Amino acid sequence: INTGATSQTGGAVGGASGSLSEVEERFRNTAAVAAATTIATHDTGEALYVKVYGKDVAGTARFFDVVVTKGGATPTALSSTALQGTPVARTYTMSGNDLQLAMATGTYAVTTASVLMYKPD
Repeated sequence: INTGATSQTGGAVGGASGSLSEVEERFRNTAAVAAATTIATHDTGEALYVKVYGKDVAGTARFFDVVVTKGGATPTALSSTALQGTPVARTYTMSGNDLQLAMATGTYAVTTASVLMYKPD
């Protein structure tokens, strides 16, 4: 898994009179998540919607979570799904504008796809 992040900015949503909002999509692969590790970042304090896929290093447990948050807010897991085996408990927290994930035990490779939504004008 490659580490790092890439992003793609979408266009403004709205009519000819001006934009109503802006959306940016970001992707990140994190090779080893055990203790609290940044898995997504947003720099505006606006809404963040994150899809999180993880698998343990042995390849026997996999999960898919959907998390929402914003700067300064406690993240909310909208759904947590075990795709294979029994993935360990996961804890999502914010550190500044960074969404962090900590695993209860073990180490997981994690991929995220996040959508950052800016406030309407």
